[in-house]
Amino acid sequence: MSTGMVSCVTIVVSTVTLIASLSLPPWGLGLPARILKFTALFFAALFGILGLIVTASVTFAHLVTLESLGQPYFQPLIPFKPGKYDRKKRP
Repeated sequence: MSTGMVSCVTIVVSTVTLIASLSLPPWGLGLPARILKFTALFFAALFGILGLIVTASVTFAHLVTLESLGQPYFQPLIPFKPGKYDRKKRP
């Protein structure tokens, strides 16, 4: 299938991009992710891979300290208590 003006590959890529854009959240809900993305992009441009690693580390450290309804956000993983979440009971 060809329109005569653009190639088939261009039509397929445009269609996939359109469908993918419909799966994004509304502007207000995607704003925090957008801010994080531009912050990571800025520090990666300034400091390279080190800036990207530091940005990811700071973001992860912030997520680890969050709580939801009095419980840690990453509860099964952090704080890690070996044996507490095991399926088998230890003697």
